Amino acid sequence: NLMEDQLNIVGKAEDIAAGGTATINLTLEPGHYVLACNLPGHYSQGMHVDFTVEDASSSSTTATPPPPQTTEEASQQSTTVAVTETSYNIELDQSSAPAGDVTFQISNNASDMAHEVLVIKTDTAADSLQTDDSGNLMEDQLNIVGKAEDIAAGGTATINLTLEPGHYVLACNLPGHYSQGMHVDFTVEGNGSSSTSTSESTAEASNSNAVQVSMVEFAFRMPESVSSGQVTFEVTNDGSVPHNFRITGQGIDQQFDQNLEPGETQSMQVNLEAGTYDIMCPVDSHAQQGMRTTLTVEG
Repeated sequence: NLMEDQLNIVGKAEDIAAGGTATINLTLEPGHYVLACNLPGHYSQGMHVDFTVEDASSSSTTATPPPPQTTEEASQQSTTVAVTETSYNIELDQSSAPAGDVTFQISNNASDMAHEVLVIKTDTAADSLQTDDSGNLMEDQLNIVGKAEDIAAGGTATINLTLEPGHYVLACNLPGHYSQGMHVDFTVEGNGSSSTSTSESTAEASNSNAVQVSMVEFAFRMPESVSSGQVTFEVTNDGSVPHNFRITGQGIDQQFDQNLEPGETQSMQVNLEAGTYDIMCPVDSHAQQGMRTTLTVEG
């Protein structure tokens, strides 16, 4: 394994779960760099690559301006929200964003304290979420759609999400931090500029009840709402351990007979009435580790 205390490590992303992502933001000087994984045995088995940062002043290449964006491309641009954490406060540079891709750029400006950021989809106000006897959020009962953990004092992190319209809360749930005020409301607004034709709307409606579900450790990646009627769940295990998909509510309790192995996909058809349904993984303690969410079925 690499002797990290003897290396000039300028950036690091730790504990990236199977199927997960992470972002490292750096300002790099020209020179030679190496990207590597130093979990036990990984470097020696080939998890390393060279990377060169060139001096921009040495390039005389004439930049060609990009082609004009189409209306569709422009509508898919992401919104970047600056998130600033101190002790004990979270501030956003904007309190809302349009539905779609949202990037939370997080800076921990505390002088000597680590923080984290949870992005929670909820109808409850930021200061009224359910807590345990110690004043900490009960994460297994929340719809956490994004998370950046262990942001050191002076450090940064990024969360990239595709968000549907609704109310969200950003919070830090390290012991005692939420109860001391580290929470803020955030609104994702619907796209009111839709000009979809009747034929397009009809086509979308015909496909609206096919739901793509990705299972990873330990979360479901899926839409938060669907229209009532016959719903087909296309469920893929994108994780590294077996998972299952269970839906309950409104008299429904259905799951696959066999767990899905990593890489496996199965389909489930369920006739759903309007209401709220619970989605969970019934394997071992996966639900307690955060592998549960809710699905709203609209009439």
